[in-house]
Amino acid sequence: MPNHVHGIVVIEATEEPAASAEGGQGRHIGLPLQREAGLAGAGRRVRADSNRELAIPRDPSLPRIVQWFKTMTTNDYLLGAKHHGLPPFRNRLWQRNYYEHIIRNERDLDRIRDYISANPSRWAQDDENPNLAARKPL
Repeated sequence: MPNHVHGIVVIEATEEPAASAEGGQGRHIGLPLQREAGLAGAGRRVRADSNRELAIPRDPSLPRIVQWFKTMTTNDYLLGAKHHGLPPFRNRLWQRNYYEHIIRNERDLDRIRDYISANPSRWAQDDENPNLAARKPL
């Protein structure tokens, strides 16, 4: 979508102790989902381009993953604006918050995958589409 992204983040169950933000120890227990390879989630490493590989944060909490994603994509966009002619942005590239939903079963996962897949076809009618606003009568 031109003005937002959708994604499915899979945080798999682990029995490894994880340090909390306060420095204490805790355990992360996630809900594992059976899924076809490659349809939901990525590995622990994501290749941003051919020259570097970025590790996803070891703290597998959703806020840390979203923070990492926003930081890495903002840095890459700034490099693109500086070296490859991408238009600069004012203030911030990403909004402050994000919407989250815990996927609890395969049916919910399928429904969300369908929504994400169909979302671009709805852009022409989206209230955020600047072309739509230009067509509406005053």
